[in-house]
Amino acid sequence: MPEGEGATVALDQLRDGARDMGVDLDTRQATQLIAFLDLFERWNRVHNLSGIRDAPKMLSTHLLDSLAAVATLKRLAARHIADVGSGGGLPGIPLAIALPDVEMTLIEKAPKKVAFQIHASTVLGLENVYPLQVSVQALTITKTFECIVSRAFAEAKALVEAAKHLLGEDGSILAYKGPRGPLEGRDLPAGWRLRETIWLRVPGIDAKRCLLVIGKDEQRHRARFNAA
Repeated sequence: MPEGEGATVALDQLRDGARDMGVDLDTRQATQLIAFLDLFERWNRVHNLSGIRDAPKMLSTHLLDSLAAVATLKRLAARHIADVGSGGGLPGIPLAIALPDVEMTLIEKAPKKVAFQIHASTVLGLENVYPLQVSVQALTITKTFECIVSRAFAEAKALVEAAKHLLGEDGSILAYKGPRGPLEGRDLPAGWRLRETIWLRVPGIDAKRCLLVIGKDEQRHRARFNAA
């Protein structure tokens, strides 16, 4: 990322873009996000965290796109969140910066990507970020998450099948998707349904983006409860 005047421009672009999505970042949060992107760009030159190399495009594609779920997470009042297939910490680390009161667990099996997550969260002083090097299918936990987010892990059906054991009874899975997202939402495992499709307008990204909000089918759940 550029320094001096260029860094100021990047900060302004980030805050303006976030504000367009209804996300207000204070100076510290915006500075942390740009610092994260700087670290990401540096590691990406060696470790290939992302195929995107252009810094301005990274700002939109990685930072702003990740932040597009902030309003929904606030509405759901989720405090314990897991980022499944987090890669280089996306969307988990930007969300943890924008939502400092949440606990964000990053689930990723690639060692080099988890090493970057640990490095970035340490350098940025993010005490609410918990990287885990494990496949989501192999992860066992004693306490479920209120919400799961995933940006580039798998199609919606495969995501639900892989991560459903991590989600609390009334929890939600938020899947970042492109224009075909609603089609994926029609093909979910039995007992699960698409609760909501939220179309997103991410500054700097021309392609259609949406957020699928997926949860357990309450009618099926009630039927099983009544039968018992």
